[in-house]
Order: sequence, then C-alpha cells, then structure tokens
Amino acid sequence: MKPFVKLFATPNAKYVFDVGKNEILKVTDEIYNFLEGLEKNSDVLISPETKHNIDLLMGAGYFSDKRPLRIRHPNTDLAELFLERKIDKITLQLTQDCNFRCKYCIYSEDTNNMQRTHSQKNMSLETGKKAIDFFCQHSIDSPQRDVGFYGGEPLLQFELLKELVEYAEKQLFGRPLTFHLTSNGFLLTDTVVDFLVEHDVSLLVSLDGPQETHDKNRVTKAGYGTYKVIIRNLRRIAERYPEYYKKLRINMVVDPRGDFSIMKDPMNDLGELPKDNIGISYVENTDYEIVASESFAKQYGQFREKILTDQFEKGNNQVNTPLAMQIIGETRRLKTEMKPTPGIPDETAPSGPCIPGKSRLFISVDGLFYPCEKTNESELMCIGSLNEGFKIEKVKELLNVGALTEEECKNCWALRHCTLCAKMCDDGKELSALVKRGHCANVINALYVKIQTLIWIEEMKGQYCLKG
Repeated sequence: MKPFVKLFATPNAKYVFDVGKNEILKVTDEIYNFLEGLEKNSDVLISPETKHNIDLLMGAGYFSDKRPLRIRHPNTDLAELFLERKIDKITLQLTQDCNFRCKYCIYSEDTNNMQRTHSQKNMSLETGKKAIDFFCQHSIDSPQRDVGFYGGEPLLQFELLKELVEYAEKQLFGRPLTFHLTSNGFLLTDTVVDFLVEHDVSLLVSLDGPQETHDKNRVTKAGYGTYKVIIRNLRRIAERYPEYYKKLRINMVVDPRGDFSIMKDPMNDLGELPKDNIGISYVENTDYEIVASESFAKQYGQFREKILTDQFEKGNNQVNTPLAMQIIGETRRLKTEMKPTPGIPDETAPSGPCIPGKSRLFISVDGLFYPCEKTNESELMCIGSLNEGFKIEKVKELLNVGALTEEECKNCWALRHCTLCAKMCDDGKELSALVKRGHCANVINALYVKIQTLIWIEEMKGQYCLKG
C-alpha cells in the first residue's frame, strides 16, 4: 500500500504532509521524487544515502502506509455522558419571524427547499425557562456555560429575551455564564443596547460590507436597503459605550458566485472596531453545493498571494480587510492543529463532526433539539426535545456520518482536518453518501490551500527544517 501522505511543492522547496504523524516535513528533491513515484506506481532510482534517510524516517514512523481499519467517531460511546453532564452552550430560537428578507437567507421560500420558511411562531416564556432549566441540569461538569439568542430576528422578541437573561442569571448562578445574541442590527435602540451592556451580552451583527453590496441582499420586507440604519445604530453604540463596541463582532456573508470586491473592502464605516472582530461566512444551501465562480476563485487566489507577500516578505503590516484577517487566522489555527501524533489509530473518523448538541445545542421555538443553528430544522436533524430529552441513537448516527463513505474516508489524506458534518449529508429524507461526496472536493481543495498557505508563511519565516 502507498504511504499515507500528500505532496506539496513551492518554488523554493519540497514538502510532505504525513497524515499518520499529522506533520509537515521539508524533504529533499530525491525523497519527494521517490514518494511521487510511489504515488504514480512508477519506479524512481534513489541514491544509497537517500535510501538510508528514508529508512530512518520510516523507522521513526514517517511515510507509513497504515490507514484506519474502521471509521467510527472516538466519542461515540461517550456521547450520552457528555450530553447528560457537559453541554457547553444552548441557543434559543426566540422567533421564526424576521423584519428582513435577505435574498440569500436559508429561511426564504425559494432558497433552501429542505429548511423551514419564515413564520410568525415565537418561543413562549414557559418553553424558554424550561430550556434554561434543562441546560442547568445537563451542564453540571461544564466549566463555563453560554446562552445564546437566535431567530429569525431575536430582537423582535426583546421582552422575552430580557426575561430569559434574568432567569438564566438566577438559575445558572455560581459558575461563569455568558450570553450571546445574533442580530441583523436594525433594532438596536438605546433601550436594547443599555440592557445588553448591563448584562454583558456578546453581540454579533450581520453586515455584508460596503453599502452598495450590503443593500443588494439585506433588505426589509418592503425591499429597502438596511445599511444606513445599521451603521447609525453601530455608531451610536460606539459613542455611548466605546468599550462594549470594541467587543462587538461583525459577520459578513459572501456569495462566492458573485463579485469579489466585497472581500477587499476594509469597512472604514466601522470606526474603531478591531479588524479581527470582522468574520466572513459564505452563502450555504444544503439543496446543492455552492461553487465559487471562476472570476471569484481567481481574484481570491491573487488577493491571498498579495496579502501574504505584503505581510511576510515585504514586512508590511497592512492586514486591515476581513478576508486578510480570515486568511491569517485560518493559517494560525491550522498550525496549532498540526500536532504530531504516533500514527493513525485502528478506529477513527474524519475530524468534522462534533457531538451533536454538546457544543451548541439549538432549541427551537417549539422546544425541539437540533445539533446547532446551521442544520435544517427537519425531522432528520432533530435529536430530541425538552419533553423527551435526547434521542441518543440519532445523536450517534449524526456523529458517525463518516461511515456513509467509509472506504473513501479511510484513504482520504484530509481525514484529520476534514470539516464535513451531518448538515452536509442531508438530502431531505436521509443521510446521503451521494450528497456527502458532493461536498468532499471543495473541503479537500480548501484544506490543500490552507496547508499551502501555511507552508508559504513558515517558509518565509524560515521555520521548516530539512528532514532527510
């Protein structure tokens, strides 16, 4: 069997990502050519010295051909215990109504056929309190607990939000407790902000870049742009509560099928907001895979190259755009995840799925449980309810979506850094191997780009040492 590796090359050197060791190695051209030959089933002559070096590396566990024997998530048997005592965070859906009609919204009537649409349904105070009581009982071993509020637009139910925050503070007293709110920013009146500041509610506001871009998609029910109102509200927060404003976060939603210009804008209208408080997410649709346009992909690559060159080669520190911050942030996270290991265990799973409900249990207006706010609110993704508790077998099924494509996963070099989870396997009726495979190419390509970027940065800093 071939070594479980992925080859990378730059104009300056050759590298190998060793899947078993979870490590990037800088290698000689001869070792690289030898591994490339094995990959292509062709013989490559190597010198005695290179053969000796390869033997030494293999003796240390590198270039192993071992693949996992079985795809099964290592936390499968612990899932029930974690959900019984270690839930970290709940997100309460206060309403399914919204004062916006964003054109890419997954809850619109014509965007995602497997998702619910906007409705007038609201969470009752009784259901909200019951959800907080459930969280209290099932987070006994969690060092810190977080309660979030989501919609629709949750500020349409501001009075309910206030009552639930105050109730949670009483019920969850005694250990660190945080709150977070995801809002479109349109209803951030002084009264609302005063309460958020008083109770230290972390605020995430959706703002899709400059006005021209934002107002194309993020519109009211009547079809009017919303940028000016949101910016006015944010400036008001900055004026009245400057320290709170510095902690506020912005989410930019980008459609990669369209114009790339949004990605380059430094968003100067946000004043003193730290640049790394601005995050980027991409339009998603579980009905089909959204693929970047050729123009978007090309400009993204050019921009990425320029940012990295400016920062690391020329010594400039002009990383002041959301995309630039995201590129640097992703690369840093990947580096921390590249922790050398002894090798591939016999039983493992792709790294994408978390234990459904543990990290960010989403509780709907009706008290139904879903793994997080990003999955479809469908029977397939429902993992329980406030009335019945968790459906443990359903949780285990969603946790083990790697089993849908077991043979492919066993041999995939992206296994350790995969981001696929159950929401990318949902065909509306069942967890589908076909749907899952439809997302694999993009996930693998994204990882390839991240590793390539990491190599480039570390190469510029002189961090990689030659092995072999």
